[in-house]
Amino acid sequence: QGILQVGTNDLARHALASQKQCKVDELDLTSEIVAGGAAGFMQVFATSPMERVKILQQANGANSGNILQIMDQIGFKGLFAGATACWMRDIPFCALYFPVYQRTKQWMMARDGHAVNPDGSRTPTLVDSLVAGIAAGVPAAATTCPLDVIKTRMQSCGISTRGCELSANSVRGTAAELWAEGGVSAFFKGMTGRVGRVAPQLAICLAIYDALSGWLLPDKKAASHDKTE
Repeated sequence: QGILQVGTNDLARHALASQKQCKVDELDLTSEIVAGGAAGFMQVFATSPMERVKILQQANGANSGNILQIMDQIGFKGLFAGATACWMRDIPFCALYFPVYQRTKQWMMARDGHAVNPDGSRTPTLVDSLVAGIAAGVPAAATTCPLDVIKTRMQSCGISTRGCELSANSVRGTAAELWAEGGVSAFFKGMTGRVGRVAPQLAICLAIYDALSGWLLPDKKAASHDKTE
């Protein structure tokens, strides 16, 4: 999941930089948001069915059965129940996360005393990537928590502990149910756990991605800086 988001965002940023004929690190905020949104879209498209099965198994335990038994009960279409809610959560999340991450990392690298490469570029350190990842992850995960709660509620529908089928509600209907259950607080259940999982998870993923990019593709950053020179 993390690598799909990070990889798609990186590809989208380079494609937009090429279209605008500018350096990747000089993309405007709108382009960064578009690249982030693209990452969220692709991640949901690829992982929504797996997320659906995982939630059903976690919610119903051994009574939910294996993957084939779950598919037999909910059907192939049922694997994508809640996908709309996933897109509503992950597109805004990534559109907020990646621009904040990139700008925080650039600010960290611009500090006095940071090593400068011969071509004038700067390579992020492990600390740069981790701090930027946490700084971006906390607000992004917190602000999209209500959409995560709606998504989880929708994807937990489909089978019960008795094996009978349940119909997943719409996004609007699920939101209304949550409001009736607990008002605003119902939309922020599990927020601490979500922030505590998502923020460090993506920060570590991005730190590893940046480190491997610098090691495996040493000319990548230089090429992006020289593209318009």
